[in-house]
This record gives sequence, C-alpha cells and structure tokens, in this order.
Amino acid sequence: MTDSEMTTDTTYSCLAGYYCIIGAIQTNPTSSGQGGGRCLAGHYCPIETSIPIPCGPGLYRGTTSATADTDCEACPAGNYCEGYGSTTYTVCDEGWYCEITSGVGEMSPTPWDSVNSVAKVCPVGNRCTGGNKYACSGTYQD
Repeated sequence: MTDSEMTTDTTYSCLAGYYCIIGAIQTNPTSSGQGGGRCLAGHYCPIETSIPIPCGPGLYRGTTSATADTDCEACPAGNYCEGYGSTTYTVCDEGWYCEITSGVGEMSPTPWDSVNSVAKVCPVGNRCTGGNKYACSGTYQD
C-alpha cells in the first residue's frame, strides 16, 4: 500500500471546532471535499464531532468554529432566539419584555414566565419598548 492510499483510506478524528464525516482526510477539514468543515454558525463541535450540535432555544452563535455548548450565548435582554441553531436574535414584540433567565434568553417574541405561568406582557406602571421593561416615573392625574 502506498502512502497516498493510506491517507485516503484513513478516517481522522476531528479537532474541536470542526466536524468530520466518515472518510475525512484531515483533522481540521475546511471543505466538504475533505470530509467535513468548520463548525457552523449556530452550532458547536467538541472534539470528534461528526454532526454539528445546534445551540438550544434562547441561545445563539453568530460565528463558526465553536467548540463547546458554552460558546453559545444567551439572546440579549429585549430579544429572543426561537428554535435550535440560531445565528442571530430578534427584538421581542412591542408591549412585551424579554429577559435572560439562568443564562438563557427568551425563545418567543411573546414570552411567558415559566415559574409564575404568566405572560410577560408589560405590567401596569411600566412601559415596554424594544423588548425591555422600564418603570414609569412621575405622577398621573385624572
């Protein structure tokens, strides 16, 4: 067997930040022709990954080559990330507020407080714009 035959017959284990399919010819492939590629945006790839793992709901990853689930970021307050594998976030609906809870952002433009089972509609005494809640100040007179 020649050296070139050995190289193409070998499946390499991928480095973290990459994914390798069976028959990969490099540990850090940069194209599908090499048997994989850089981990996709919205996903993470620990060492020896064959399929990129999507960031969960309420999380996002805007760039490639993530190596661990901790590389996925919570959607910022005032925004939400719906579904798995988000690469960006979106402002929550007007009249609602979106928060970060336990390191995870909201998953819907009209979120619910899962602890108290109530909608996060703007409460009395506040104004909610851009997905954020602000206490009203001043006085009110009939």
